[in-house]
Amino acid sequence: MFWRRKRAESDFTEEIQSHLRLEVERLRGEGMNQAEAEAAARREFGNVAHAQERFHESNRWMLLEHLRRDAAYALRVLMRNPSFTLVAVISLALGIGVNALVFSVVNAIVLRPLPVDQPGQLVFLENARYSAGQSFPNYREVRDRNQVFSGTLG
Repeated sequence: MFWRRKRAESDFTEEIQSHLRLEVERLRGEGMNQAEAEAAARREFGNVAHAQERFHESNRWMLLEHLRRDAAYALRVLMRNPSFTLVAVISLALGIGVNALVFSVVNAIVLRPLPVDQPGQLVFLENARYSAGQSFPNYREVRDRNQVFSGTLG
């Protein structure tokens, strides 16, 4: 990638120089001397350095170039201070791990549908005597004497 960018820049520079040479030849054909023709060609073309900067900035990979430079700078800074690097890496690892764990739990509980045929027909039975749900003996009794529900889950 780096060699392609250098080649494109050199090709563009060569194209500018070729354009200037052709313009100088045309002006010399009109009767100007070499120095006057070169000055007039440069005046007509404009600032060569500015044209090269515009060409370089028009490169669509400029974002990747900036990203590469930022990453190289970050690595240089991190290599200078190993204790900070260790703390940063551990913090990132913990953050990524906790994020993955929370997503897995939320995905399993909230996002995925229940593994039953018709989840809209599920009911939750409550017992007025037990505020924390059903006792196991009560559950067994409902399961064994069930004549209304297609099944029970404990």
